[in-house]
Amino acid sequence: MNDRWYVLHLNPEPWAIGTISYHRMTPNAGLQAYQEAVREELADEEQLPTGEYALKFYFWRQQATYLDMGDKRRQRNQADATNMQKGLEDALQGVLFENDRNVRSVHSVIVAQGPLIKPCIVIAAKLIDNEIQNAVDSLPDVVFDEIIKPIVAPPSDNVWRGPNK
Repeated sequence: MNDRWYVLHLNPEPWAIGTISYHRMTPNAGLQAYQEAVREELADEEQLPTGEYALKFYFWRQQATYLDMGDKRRQRNQADATNMQKGLEDALQGVLFENDRNVRSVHSVIVAQGPLIKPCIVIAAKLIDNEIQNAVDSLPDVVFDEIIKPIVAPPSDNVWRGPNK
């Protein structure tokens, strides 16, 4: 399967926690609305074939300005790539693929954020085969040696024998 490309004319929203009160958490309403909009945009797209996937996300995010309760002009905060990635990846589950656990590689780029940015999301998705092995093979030898270094058993005098022994 070649890369599949999707262009969504939506303003990306970062993953965010909902309201917490009395030991309950409600979902974030803005995030839910965004994820539903993503699902609607992709409703006519064919689901990716069964397998494991590599995803690349490109974000152009408009930071809206608004008046707060004191009539002061405010601008939404800048979002980080990880939270925007998480919000989008969760929305794609059940639409482009069955479960986001099948995503083995994901890369996100914030192309631009600001009040005058035209919002957009570009998604590149592909079925992967030996991409993970290629990634492991690209590790420097010194890193790979550290990963496979044998585990040394602690000295016998450093063994916990329990409270009554």
